[in-house]
Parts: sequence; structure tokens; C-alpha cells
Amino acid sequence: DLVAIDPGDRGTRLIVDHSAGLSLHWVDSGRALTNVGSTLVLIDVADKSRVYGVRDNAIPLAVSPDGREVLCATLDIVDPRVCVFQLSGHRPRRYRTVFDGLVRRAATSTQGYVAFSGSDRSGRAGTWVLRSRSRPPLRVSGHRASDIAWSQDGSSLLYVVDGTLYARDLKAGRTLRLGRRV
Repeated sequence: DLVAIDPGDRGTRLIVDHSAGLSLHWVDSGRALTNVGSTLVLIDVADKSRVYGVRDNAIPLAVSPDGREVLCATLDIVDPRVCVFQLSGHRPRRYRTVFDGLVRRAATSTQGYVAFSGSDRSGRAGTWVLRSRSRPPLRVSGHRASDIAWSQDGSSLLYVVDGTLYARDLKAGRTLRLGRRV
């Protein structure tokens, strides 16, 4: 179940009374995206009766800082893809495929860059960065990351591979190992 908790008065409220999805992403202060079963849904947190089905067979991976674009992965086993679509109200508008493959982790920077980790259609593992609408994602690591985060200024990508922390300086194009495996 998905429950809203108000730390001000310690109250809780049930939002969705059935299994919520793999991840929850805030679009703005009153709306969040998740998946219920295989349906990508938009939840109006202020009014729990408003749960909108946005797209079938998709899970949200990340939301742009302005809440206008959503990165989602299709749940199609035969033809997995990563798409970006524009969100207008509670309906998706134009969408584009940005990656052919299976992705489970993603993060957006405050500048709107997107990083994601998974395997491309050929099965090649890696971590990719999408910095432009006009260019394909750039593979920055040959490893599938278990966690991804951006530096505050968006110049570096932090990621964890097999328990070891790495930082990729995108301007210099080099990777530093910051921690040892524990």
C-alpha cells in the first residue's frame, strides 16, 4: 500500500490501497508517479481518489527537475526500451525512445541531464548519460551500477559498482575510484 505521512501532525492517509510499484518519483509537490502492476500511474496526493493511468507496460525511472518530462522503461521483455515523454496534466504527450535495452536505475541532475544503468539490446552492460535531445546516450562505464547520483553542479556522476564508489567527471572524461569495496 502507498501511504502519505504528514510529519507536522503525525497523521497518515492511505493513497493507493493495492500494490504500488518499484519506485516512486515526485513530479511536483502534489503529484507522484509510480506503477501499479504494469501500469504507469500518476497520483494526485492531495486527493487520493485521483489515480490516473498514464501508460501501460512501463515503470518510471526519473522525472526532470521541472516535472515536465518523464524517463520510463517499458516492461516488454522482447523489446525493452527507455522512453522520454512530456507530461501535460495527467496525460503523456509526445514521447521518444532514447535507448534500446533494459534499464533499472536512473537519476536526473538539477540541470536536466539523465544517467541510467542497465544493458543494451545486445546484452552489453553499462552506465549511460543523456545530455542532449539531439544526441544518443554516451556510455560512460562498462559496468551496471547498483546506484547512481549526480553532483550538485551536474558536472560529475557518482555510481556504485560491486560495492565500490566511482565518480565520472563528464567535462574531463575520466573516472575516479573513490572508495574500496566493503
